[in-house]
Amino acid sequence: MPLCAALAVVLACLAGGSVHPANAGRTAPVSGAASEQVRQSPAAERRAAAYSIAFFGDSVSVGAGASRRGHGYVSRVSSWLRTHGKRVVTTNNAKGGVPVAYWMYSPVPKPLDAAVVELGTNDVRLGTTSTQFARSYRTLTSRIRAANPKAQLLCLSVWSRRGSASLEGVINTSIRAVCPGTYVDITGLRNRPYIRSSDGFHPNDAGYRLIAEAVVSKLRLR
Repeated sequence: MPLCAALAVVLACLAGGSVHPANAGRTAPVSGAASEQVRQSPAAERRAAAYSIAFFGDSVSVGAGASRRGHGYVSRVSSWLRTHGKRVVTTNNAKGGVPVAYWMYSPVPKPLDAAVVELGTNDVRLGTTSTQFARSYRTLTSRIRAANPKAQLLCLSVWSRRGSASLEGVINTSIRAVCPGTYVDITGLRNRPYIRSSDGFHPNDAGYRLIAEAVVSKLRLR
């Protein structure tokens, strides 16, 4: 199939969502409900390459604030992988309100193609010291890396909380320094309008779409 035609098919499946600058010229956008509806036939699922991805996170990885479960960033990333021909196996270790230490010694699935760590926001809220945070973050990410030496590891910055920019900067600096993988900035999304849910903190559907686009812009597909 010619390249333009193939691109048109992908864009049609994703219901014409806009392309985030981070994805321009590289990936198809991650849209909302339309991406949920993209499903492969049973035969296509069997032929598709298996892709195992694990998420470690807090309420943002749960999808708090989204209008429905499938509009959180974890579901959007999984849907994006399916549109790119993957038979996706997703493990989501997510719990609202938890700091990074909560998942520090949790079981690590293997083998993984990718792991996404979205933690630190509650460490800002709880006032975790930079030393404590770095120790816990290093323990978790080192265990993920040891169990999956070839997996791609993405470390997301914190989801911005109003009035805590200085603490966010400290935690984000630790994440960037400790992460044995790729740092993904989502804190910068705080400057985008209309990205928060009615609680004033968690992302809404638009915010989760932007987080998903930041994640998929870094994923390498084999």
